[in-house]
Amino acid sequence: MNGRLANMLTRFYPAWWRRRYAAEFRAFLEGDTGGIRSVGDFLWSALQEHIVSEGESQMNRSQRNLGLVVVSFLAAVAGGINLVMTVDDSALIAAMRSHLDIGIAWNAVAAAAILCGIGVLAIAIPLYRSMLSYARKQHRRDILALLAVPFLGIGILVLWGGAGVAFTGGRWAPSPWAILAEGSAPLFWPSLPVRWICGIISVALCGAVAISSAISMQQAIRRTDFEPSHRADLRGQSRSAIAASLLVTGCTLVMSLSVLLWGVFIERDAPAIFHQRFGLLDGTAADS
Repeated sequence: MNGRLANMLTRFYPAWWRRRYAAEFRAFLEGDTGGIRSVGDFLWSALQEHIVSEGESQMNRSQRNLGLVVVSFLAAVAGGINLVMTVDDSALIAAMRSHLDIGIAWNAVAAAAILCGIGVLAIAIPLYRSMLSYARKQHRRDILALLAVPFLGIGILVLWGGAGVAFTGGRWAPSPWAILAEGSAPLFWPSLPVRWICGIISVALCGAVAISSAISMQQAIRRTDFEPSHRADLRGQSRSAIAASLLVTGCTLVMSLSVLLWGVFIERDAPAIFHQRFGLLDGTAADS
């Protein structure tokens, strides 16, 4: 491996890690001949270091588990955005309307996603309260700032949507799903180019809010010391937490199975559409 690539891979690791291991790690990389597979392994290792470490110290087991949950949920959100943007405003919509089993599978994904979101909120709200209480007692402004990021992001989305509604006199909101092809949209909606531009901005904002919120929550979890009193509070809510966890797990399984069935049905009834590239992401239904 050449020196430039070794330096680039080293930069993916946390700053504290680079201070301790950068020189010997670069020397190790320059002697590596594993190719692209080794690069993937090193990047995955760097991601793990960011997830399970904070400065010179490692997170405890609870913090590590919570951080992994946040990262996993972020991956699910990214996958959902990719799937919806691939399907939206494409020939797949007509295929789902004309084949009952395809539509049922798609609606099952949507229903499970809504229930999964409810379960995530049921888990996140008590956790958020615990971190907020710790930050206030310890006067940790850094944690308070991190906990404010999701609300700031939601505020930006509300302002963006409200601006679109106000600009069109309440007739249209700039959501990623309010695009539609020319001729199928209501006449009082903005023009198709305007809808596409606003849709792109909406997707970018949603993605940025989701990513920044997940990262900020994970950082807040890293920096919070869940004291015995907080653990007792969490134990008192164990039944609801277990129920919410089972709901999220069950809904995730339903979504996974429904997406697979949806893909099988589309491949069976509309194979050309299944492999055709759609939308802004230039992806196929098979890829999604």
